Amino acid sequence: MDNLRIVNKLVVAFGIIVMVVLGMAGSLYWGLASEQAATRANGTSHAILAAANDALSALVEKQNAVRGYVATDNDSFLPRIQGFEDAFEAAAGRLSRLDPGAGMQSVVAGLKDQAADIRRQENRLVALAGRPETVAQARADLATAGRLTQVRAIVKGVTDAQAALIAVRGRAQAAAMKAAGILLVVGCTLSVLIALGVGWLLTRSIGGPVVAMTAAMGRLAGGDVTIVIPAVGRRDEVGQMADAVQAFKDGAIERRRLEVETEAMRQSQEAERRRQQEERDAAARQLAGIVDALASGLENLAGGDLVFRLQTPFGEGYEKLRTDFNRTMDRLQATMRSIAANTGNVRASAGEISQASQDLARRSEQTAAGLEQTSAALDQITAAVRSSAAAATEAREAVRAATTEAQSSGAVVRNAVDAMSAIEISAGQIGEIAGMIEEIARHTNILALNASVEAARAGEAGRGFGIVATEVRTLAQRSTEAAKKVKDLITVSGTHVQSGVRLVNDAGGALEQIASHVSRLNTLVEEITVSAQEQASGLGQVNMAVNQMDRATQQNAAMVEQSSAVSHSLASEADGLARLVGQFRTGSSAGSGLPARKAGAA
Repeated sequence: MDNLRIVNKLVVAFGIIVMVVLGMAGSLYWGLASEQAATRANGTSHAILAAANDALSALVEKQNAVRGYVATDNDSFLPRIQGFEDAFEAAAGRLSRLDPGAGMQSVVAGLKDQAADIRRQENRLVALAGRPETVAQARADLATAGRLTQVRAIVKGVTDAQAALIAVRGRAQAAAMKAAGILLVVGCTLSVLIALGVGWLLTRSIGGPVVAMTAAMGRLAGGDVTIVIPAVGRRDEVGQMADAVQAFKDGAIERRRLEVETEAMRQSQEAERRRQQEERDAAARQLAGIVDALASGLENLAGGDLVFRLQTPFGEGYEKLRTDFNRTMDRLQATMRSIAANTGNVRASAGEISQASQDLARRSEQTAAGLEQTSAALDQITAAVRSSAAAATEAREAVRAATTEAQSSGAVVRNAVDAMSAIEISAGQIGEIAGMIEEIARHTNILALNASVEAARAGEAGRGFGIVATEVRTLAQRSTEAAKKVKDLITVSGTHVQSGVRLVNDAGGALEQIASHVSRLNTLVEEITVSAQEQASGLGQVNMAVNQMDRATQQNAAMVEQSSAVSHSLASEADGLARLVGQFRTGSSAGSGLPARKAGAA
């Protein structure tokens, strides 16, 4: 066992466990397969039960539809009869497909034979009910024709048989699940026992030697080269590990010999490292001087001194950096001098603002003259407006009188509208009562038909006649009361119509008075028209002056906007240039002539 490789040991151990697990899984699969087969069979049985019940329900609904047609002579039952016939055929077809065995095919054939016999009887009833001379015979035969006793017996036989099969399958399923449970418990117990035994064997053959090997490796790592390596000579992986640890032990002994030689070499390398460090320190000092010079130049540049230059050479490798810095300062100094020289443009912009302000003042004077002309025209308009006001006063009085008469006429018209509304309400009630009478008549007809059916079924008993007769008498009384209400409402409607005619006549007289006042109002309107013409003449002059004022105002507004924009722009540019140029020392007096304040006229 010690010489067997670890892989082979693990394969044997886990192979035994896998065999037990596979046996247990096979037993479980067998139990589940039996359960699924029984479930599918039960599903088929339930489908057969549903199809049989659907076939019976279709025949029952078809029988009810035939009776409804015979009792009421309503053609809407005919499509339902055909629909239930198709439903029965579909259910019978499902039964035949679900169980192709000879027994089920015989049952389906029996169902179809009974359905065909019932169909012949029902077709005869439908044909008799379709003719007035034989409808009474059809209703008399309605109680005995098309009985479903045989069909119910066949369906009950199918239902009982399928229920018995479902019960048998249920017991078989329970037995299979019980057996699977027993196998599962036995398999799990056996698997645990085998796993424990295999674990003990693996621990004895692998774990013990590995623990001893770990202790030896720990002592070897601590520097103890006098230890004896265990398990040397075994042919498995543990033996190979022991051989490797033995090689580590031999290597440790050799490493101690090499450490002495390494220490001598390290001292030689340390001396070389100190020499190189001194060279790097000298180069760092040179670079620090260059950085200090550049920092000084940048500090002067930040302070606005554009005259500063780097005069001290940097040494080999860094001279180009000093040259580039000085060239940059030259270009920046020339740029700032150009900016200072361009401040003259600001003064020119200020002159443009002053000229625009003068033009704005002249146009303001012209606007004032136009306003004087507008004032004179407004005086003339005022006189014409006074005349129009007097005429408007008389027109207002006439309109007030016409308004009073119109209000009176409005009251009359409202009364007429109320009367007509009452007539409409009465007419609506008449319509409701008429609808009630029609509903009663319809129910009376249905009750009469039901009485005929009851007579056919009852024979000599005649108990249904009393109930039907009572309903008919009640409906007759309701019909009489409704007819009386109709008569009363018609009388009231006539009275309302007469009142409406009288009110309309009163409205006609009021409208004549309104017409006379309207004539007077027309005369006053003519006078107002004359005054309006005079006002139009004055308004023409006002319009001309206003147009002139509008044009001048628009021009003034445009120039004001232009002056404002230029003023703001120049002020911003002048301030910005003054601040920027003042921050730099360019070595020139070109910027000394900058204006101390904004140019322009207030």
